[in-house]
Amino acid sequence: MEIVKKNIFSVICGVVALVAIIASFWPLGSKTDELQSALTSRKSAYDSMTSLLGKSRNLPIVDPQSSEQEPLKNFPSPDIIEKGKTATKEVSEESRKMLMIAEQINQQNRQLLVENELPRPHSTDQIRFQQAYGGYFADLQAKMHGGTPPTAEQIKAASEQMWTQKFQPRIFNTNGVSNEQQVKAQYEDEMKRLPDELKAQVAQNSLVYVDPAAFDVNTTITNAAAGSLPPESPVIFWAQIGMWIQQDVANAIVETNKSSPNVIAAPVKRLRRMEMPKGFITFVKQGEGNQPMGGSLNEPLPRVKSISATGRVSNALFDVAHFTITVDVDAEQIPAFLRELNKNRFLTVLKTDLASVDSGSEQAAGYVYGDKPVVTLTLSCETLFMRSWLTKLMPDSIKASLGIMPQQPISG
Repeated sequence: MEIVKKNIFSVICGVVALVAIIASFWPLGSKTDELQSALTSRKSAYDSMTSLLGKSRNLPIVDPQSSEQEPLKNFPSPDIIEKGKTATKEVSEESRKMLMIAEQINQQNRQLLVENELPRPHSTDQIRFQQAYGGYFADLQAKMHGGTPPTAEQIKAASEQMWTQKFQPRIFNTNGVSNEQQVKAQYEDEMKRLPDELKAQVAQNSLVYVDPAAFDVNTTITNAAAGSLPPESPVIFWAQIGMWIQQDVANAIVETNKSSPNVIAAPVKRLRRMEMPKGFITFVKQGEGNQPMGGSLNEPLPRVKSISATGRVSNALFDVAHFTITVDVDAEQIPAFLRELNKNRFLTVLKTDLASVDSGSEQAAGYVYGDKPVVTLTLSCETLFMRSWLTKLMPDSIKASLGIMPQQPISG
């Protein structure tokens, strides 16, 4: 016993070792797995923390002209974070204000042709629209100071008027002697110059030539026979969209030509043709329930590059319409006309095609362009209509085609 007391420490160590040896053979498999799982989890957390500590941090991109991010030199303090929140709120408020201004600009001058024509007109409103529709384009041409070369019928009428008013009164017969042959010779001589004089008058009194088929007019509306049914609301809607777009183009021509005395000096010399949209540009993703993209204001604006250079498609913020215009322009003044088209009009030129113009041949046809080089410019264009105001004018069938749902407020 005395020996045990003297070697108590060694005995304890021996017992512990013996227990450890026995424990190694004890069935502790489940506990081992649990410990291993905990160890793996903690190692993963450690690796994640190490990655975060070593990760490079960059400042947000605030310059729209640059795509490079500057490195964050110092981690933001609470004061900096608070200032960042304030700045974010200010940017958000500014964005909302900019959106409101954009909506106001987009809506300005977008007046309905007749009151109550959309979205659900009564029959009297439909008839009033039908009656006013054709005259709208005549007013638009007058606003541009548009002219048309004299036709064969107009030249013939002018020649007959010239004979009866100017030359016929000169004929006399005295003592059986008549000057009729001399007067007719004078008339024939002046008749040869008459077509060119009439063409010159149009060129001097106009700022742009407007072809008879220049405007995209819905002939179903203008040529409706007496007693036929008035146009339905979807027809009126697309006619009105076309009128607004053609109004924008006409205004751009007016602004481009406003400093010119006549068509010979004007940058935009001839409006050949405008072709308006028959529907908005939409895109439906497979598996999306046949609903167009961008159905919510909280979603990023969709982009579909296969559709156009901008990739814009109709969404909860705006609807997209494509159209084309063909004009004859002074070759040196093309940039000026394109700038005017884009100014405050939410209009983007997607594609341009150029073709040279034989001014001599055009003059023979009545289009007097002057001596400067002229090109025929065909523009494929895109324009936007903000839904904040346009939705209220949409017939139900148009809304259904766009998948328009009750709008939700923008989050954030």
